[in-house]
Amino acid sequence: MTTKPRVLIVDDEPDIQKTIGDILTEDSDDTDDLKDLKNSLFGNENEEIGEEIIYELNYAGQGEEAIQKVKKSKEEGNPFSVIFMDIRMPPGMDGILAAQKIWSIDPRVEIVLCSAYSDYTWDQVILKLGVTDKLIILKKPFMPEEISQVALSLSKKWALVNDLENLVRERTLQLEKANQSKNDFLAKMSHEIRTPMNAIMGFSEILSSLLDDQKQKDYLLAIGQSGKSLLRLINDILDISKIEAG
Repeated sequence: MTTKPRVLIVDDEPDIQKTIGDILTEDSDDTDDLKDLKNSLFGNENEEIGEEIIYELNYAGQGEEAIQKVKKSKEEGNPFSVIFMDIRMPPGMDGILAAQKIWSIDPRVEIVLCSAYSDYTWDQVILKLGVTDKLIILKKPFMPEEISQVALSLSKKWALVNDLENLVRERTLQLEKANQSKNDFLAKMSHEIRTPMNAIMGFSEILSSLLDDQKQKDYLLAIGQSGKSLLRLINDILDISKIEAG
């Protein structure tokens, strides 16, 4: 990944905010010797992607605060990729309602609902949020490995999807520009061809009226008819161009 994935941690408990934040940043404080030891024991989880994932962490204590931060980040063109959202955050709105409002602002963001076993069931969550691939539920108490892997997977998924959408948008703009250039060319071409064709047809009629030889008049008639056929063809091409342009 070329930029730091932006992660928002939303929880009314500062200790839980800190715990999730520490899990996502624990490797950054390790010494080189400790990193080498961990890699020898557990393997390097970033070896396949050839880079170390460093997250830009942000925090919110309530759903409304999270909504405002998502809105601001979207307006600044620097949106969040993953949000860890607590479900129960009294006295404010719960995480499900906050997720609904956040998706209305930024439908691309990946959301992880951090739920206690006493909270909503999966069916209840789906009933409220609908079936979506932008949602994962983690039941408390969760393992540090779960947080790390979920953040890694979702941030990379977010980056890949957004890169693809940006590529499609860029290609679409290129095609629209090319199509506009084609329409401009056809319009100019039709004008440039019509002018001499009108002269050819007009002078053919004048010559025909001045000549007495029938064979020569037939030649001029053929020239005039060919000119009319060419003009019809030009008009057909322009009609197709107009239809494609809507």
